Amino acid sequence: MWDEKSRKYYRRRASSKDTLYAAKIVDGIDDFDVNVYIYDAAEEGHQGLPSELNKMNAMLQGTTKWAGHLCTTVSTIEEYDYVEKLAAEVAGGEEELRKRPLFWTVYNYIGTLQLNRFNSWLLRASIKYHWPIMPAVTAAAPLMGPAMAAGNTAISHAGILFMTALKQFHDPGAAVVPNNIVFSLDPMTGRGGAHVPHFMLGTCAMNQLWHELYGLPTAQYGGTFAASLDQQAFNLARYLTLQVISGTDFIFEQCGGEAFDPALIPICAEIARMGRTLMSTFHQIYPTPENLALDVAKEVGAKGEKWMTHKYNLDRLKMFPSGFCLDTDAFDTWLGKGARSWVYDLCREKLKELEKHEPKPLPKDVVERMNAIVKEGNEKLRVRVG
Repeated sequence: MWDEKSRKYYRRRASSKDTLYAAKIVDGIDDFDVNVYIYDAAEEGHQGLPSELNKMNAMLQGTTKWAGHLCTTVSTIEEYDYVEKLAAEVAGGEEELRKRPLFWTVYNYIGTLQLNRFNSWLLRASIKYHWPIMPAVTAAAPLMGPAMAAGNTAISHAGILFMTALKQFHDPGAAVVPNNIVFSLDPMTGRGGAHVPHFMLGTCAMNQLWHELYGLPTAQYGGTFAASLDQQAFNLARYLTLQVISGTDFIFEQCGGEAFDPALIPICAEIARMGRTLMSTFHQIYPTPENLALDVAKEVGAKGEKWMTHKYNLDRLKMFPSGFCLDTDAFDTWLGKGARSWVYDLCREKLKELEKHEPKPLPKDVVERMNAIVKEGNEKLRVRVG
């Protein structure tokens, strides 16, 4: 975590309070359609408490948006029964929750097509409660999978087909959106390889397979490993820009797993705005009569002095959207203001503004019932540690 007073990073276990903090901020950013948790509730898990129950309670109370991902637990499969009760309270009953799910479940495999005990619990719970799923089937190349992206993509694709068929067999009609991740590691360090061509080419190939063969949407759940803030910004921008232009339908901006600087939230919002505005205005490049504006060009003439005030341009100023918190001042103005860094100064400044947002609160009686569910779950599922 980043400490503003000492201006240093320090290490501690994340808790559901951190989840709530991040969820509230993301709830207030229009560039994000949904809210995906930033932290795992490691502190609660270290205390022997059901970490996913506490995490999802924070998510469901901290955002009015879709609450993102329910992940694996190491306590017991019963933990998901309590999560279902929480979501039903927010949705207004189990029937309403079926109509409008508040989260989906994720399957991240360790090694080639390995469905471990914890992922099996999550799959069984998704079938029991008809939760939508976003399966990711990965082989960590080159350590546990082929070094060439085509071979690794084939493994991921085959695994997702299997998971989709398995889910539909036991839970017909449930929503499944494939995760396009084709995973790789840096063979020299063992860290996630989202920065290498293997990873990026594989996700693009997965998009083509699911879009062109089946006409179905894809999701992305890649991101960046923990590093300095500027390096994480670079990794995210490079990888996610490719996701945007290759047509990924649901793009998730995942921050570093081992460290988190809250300034990553406005950084991710800037990347999200870039992607949204790029694709929402993409039609302007098509050489149509309207876009070419040849008649207007003849009217304006060779000097071009009237372009800025012409109705044609004034009606289309939305094609030039502002950034989220980028510094777009002229160079001398930027110097005069102290030559502030976007990553380390402006994004942290923007964060303070975002921290003021408070999501629309749930009804008091709903919160009381949710707190009672968490209390009961903590007491029943708590395990002895140490």
